[in-house]
Amino acid sequence: MDSAARELDTGMGLLLNTPGYPGWPSKEAAMVNGLPAGYSENGGVFCQANCWAIMAEALLGRGDLAWKYYRQILPHSVIQKVGVERYHTEAYAWCSTMLGKDNEKSGRGCVSQVTGTAAWMDVVSTQYLLGIRPTLKGLLINPSIPSDWDGYTVERLYRGHQLTIRVYLSESLKPIDFPAFSAGLLP
Repeated sequence: MDSAARELDTGMGLLLNTPGYPGWPSKEAAMVNGLPAGYSENGGVFCQANCWAIMAEALLGRGDLAWKYYRQILPHSVIQKVGVERYHTEAYAWCSTMLGKDNEKSGRGCVSQVTGTAAWMDVVSTQYLLGIRPTLKGLLINPSIPSDWDGYTVERLYRGHQLTIRVYLSESLKPIDFPAFSAGLLP
């Protein structure tokens, strides 16, 4: 993940790979698998794959970096960087991919509203960043939030019960001695 941060971070998402394959000297062969350089799997910011990078950073306990990756692919954040004209996609919808640095239209969103990115961003934000994840053994509470947050509160229905979950980040807060809630798992 350190290499991904160093080599692939564009400030508006992680590239899937770099550099994008430029193609052949002839115009007819200028694309690999039908994709120009900087598009999707050819050097673009593939948003669904960014979700998995966010998940990985959260699982590593690197909340600041996980949240940075989350925020930087938000449509509003990208528009703030490149402008609404260049982004060219609805500001209220996730897109599947954004053109990467190897494309002259870098920052342009492509394939909106028909992407798995929306579902994965929901899973990543609730289950990995806020860290409230159902498992076969119970409800795991393992947040990975930014260091400048004091905490948060979540309402969640779990096994027929309405729960209010409060997470605090504080040096002075002592763990609660509750045997049924061991290792962050609520049975």
